[in-house]
Amino acid sequence: MDMLRPPTALNLTGNNIKNAFKNWKQKFLLYFEASGAKDKLTEKQQTALLLHSIGDEGLVIYNTWEDKEKLLYLEILKKLEEHCSPPSNETYNRHIFFNRKQKEGENVEEFVTELKKLSLDCNFDKLKDGLIRDQIIIGLIDNELKEELLGVTDLTLEKCINMSRAAETTKAQMVSIKNKSEVARVEIGTGQKRPSRPMKKEHYSEKRQPSRSRERKPSQANHTNSRRPCGKCGRQHGYAKCPAFNKKCVKCGKYNHFAAMCLNKTCGSV
Repeated sequence: MDMLRPPTALNLTGNNIKNAFKNWKQKFLLYFEASGAKDKLTEKQQTALLLHSIGDEGLVIYNTWEDKEKLLYLEILKKLEEHCSPPSNETYNRHIFFNRKQKEGENVEEFVTELKKLSLDCNFDKLKDGLIRDQIIIGLIDNELKEELLGVTDLTLEKCINMSRAAETTKAQMVSIKNKSEVARVEIGTGQKRPSRPMKKEHYSEKRQPSRSRERKPSQANHTNSRRPCGKCGRQHGYAKCPAFNKKCVKCGKYNHFAAMCLNKTCGSV
């Protein structure tokens, strides 16, 4: 018993004191059972343990009661619950439930949990599971999933939740795969990763042959041109400097050719 810690003091400053007390009561009963207080402590000791655990706010409420000393711990718990449970507005609670939609960034698990909590104050009775199922479908953000769920004729609450979870997981996986593909495509484009495959032998030969052909043709042309008489001087000087370079033609007066090779027919002989 000494190893267990009692729940934190009862806090009734929030907006929903009914749920606050309900959660605290559950923790206290778990502690009460686990510590063995039911068998080890007398009734007065059990009552003292409860009053010690509820904290200052709970004690203030307890001290307003008449004949409080005669109450056992279970009776105190019941009176505290009645105090923390003001009359419920069923119409308002149902209004909140039926207007609850899945929020942006809220996963299916969180959405379903919130609907189940809201249904506790709606007094749906035997209709509760069916109404929660319907509100899940109505409130889902994913329209494709809505259509799929509406097409199931024997859809139970459990099946609805499982299908919604599976669809959400699959969608997240597909987004992850797409993102990885985009990253890989960018890496290839920038040359950071995934070097190109080595060219096959036959492709290599096909690629090289045209270039060899192009390399031979200029050589053959140059060799042929080197045997022809120069159009400027009339001699065969190959790649050597043309003798007519920077020489003035005596027929036309222009430079870089001899008179014998002058193409200006309007000029007479000198």
